[in-house]
Amino acid sequence: MNGCKSIANSIKKMAIALRKQYRLKPPDAIIAATAKSLNTLLLTTI
Repeated sequence: MNGCKSIANSIKKMAIALRKQYRLKPPDAIIAATAKSLNTLLLTTI
């Protein structure tokens, strides 16, 4: 698994919280938590 990276604990915890609060799928929660931790705008389509 050369392309896999480890995720910071703070992002993991935030992803879990976002997943519970908004019922996100795991990849979406990780992306949202990463954007939030970097204080960046996350754009998406519905």
